[in-house]
Amino acid sequence: MPRPNLREQLLSAGLETLHQRGFNATSVQDITEAAGAPKGSFYNHFESKEALAAEVVRRYEGQIQARLSILRDARLAPLRRLRKYFESLNQAAIRAEFSTGCLLGNFAAELSDQSSLIGERVDEAFAAWCDEVARVIGEAQKAGRLRRPVIYESGGQAMKIQDSVAFVTGANRGLGAALAQALLAGGARKVYAAARDPARVTISGVEPIRLDVTRADEIAGAARDCGDVNLLVNNAGISLYSGFVSADALAAARAEMETNYIAPLALSRAFAPILARHGGGAIVNVLSVLSWLNFPQVATYSASKAAAWSLTNGLRGELRAQGTQVLALHVGYIDTDMARGVDAPKARPEDVARQVLEALEAGRDEVLADEISRQVKLGLSADRGVYLGDQPDETRRRDRK
Repeated sequence: MPRPNLREQLLSAGLETLHQRGFNATSVQDITEAAGAPKGSFYNHFESKEALAAEVVRRYEGQIQARLSILRDARLAPLRRLRKYFESLNQAAIRAEFSTGCLLGNFAAELSDQSSLIGERVDEAFAAWCDEVARVIGEAQKAGRLRRPVIYESGGQAMKIQDSVAFVTGANRGLGAALAQALLAGGARKVYAAARDPARVTISGVEPIRLDVTRADEIAGAARDCGDVNLLVNNAGISLYSGFVSADALAAARAEMETNYIAPLALSRAFAPILARHGGGAIVNVLSVLSWLNFPQVATYSASKAAAWSLTNGLRGELRAQGTQVLALHVGYIDTDMARGVDAPKARPEDVARQVLEALEAGRDEVLADEISRQVKLGLSADRGVYLGDQPDETRRRDRK
């Protein structure tokens, strides 16, 4: 029979270890060693590491609820309660020397596409936390202590494709065309299909728009003429296949940064007020698995996509207050003209487009559209991160074979 207190020891050890190291960097053996238990005993109490992690989320939620008692102290004014609560979080982070962060946030970032069980537990815990904070903010508003509106809806800001008005860049071919077609099929009321040459947009039912994403005047004109947009899809991109020390590296880097980073930034800035007027809406930024990796033959392209990934994360934080959902799409090779010469598995544009629309309606922040993007993201938290490439001795061994 299992020892009656061993499950408790494993849960306590699991909470501490998973909080410090993350899910993917923690093994069952790490947890049993921290609990002072034989590795084989783990499966007497939990079916898997995932099952234990789900229970850990519940335990962590209990800790959150205990701290939330500060917000329920009716002796204090609402804003004083909020200030005291967040000061307590700050002090806890200082005591931990900023080594752990929020377990819910860590799991959400690490496991959003890996575990529906943990994802559901995290969603429940986060929604309960948001509801409690929102309640106290509402008290402050009723008391006249907060004048500016605070936007929050339990469950997040999810985009609805039905009756939406979308603006898709690079919509004349490839993924852009697939996204435009999927939006129409999903019930979008209008789809602006932007391209340098609108005559090359041949999709029935869209409204072609002339747009060179590197020209500020054309971006301003598009925002002026398309004031009904509530979904912006930054899809246009180029790859010039240059290394950092190639003869044309600087010219390639400038061109790729202009199209892959500056253009989404400029378009997002131009359309953000329009999205706000229509309830928040959404922005989709088409990134790449090369946002996380870099290879000599695509070095400057990878740098531009890394910049676009950082832009996407920053926009998400800055536009949250106006209710705008910002979705990042990471994918490896797609079966389009850009990857025509690549001999590797490729995702169908239609499949990627479908995943994007499903993620929008689910209120998600990120899409990992193929196996390679999922595996690379897992590798980011490995002891030797996948972005570091092969160790020199591994490269030499491979070269000798």
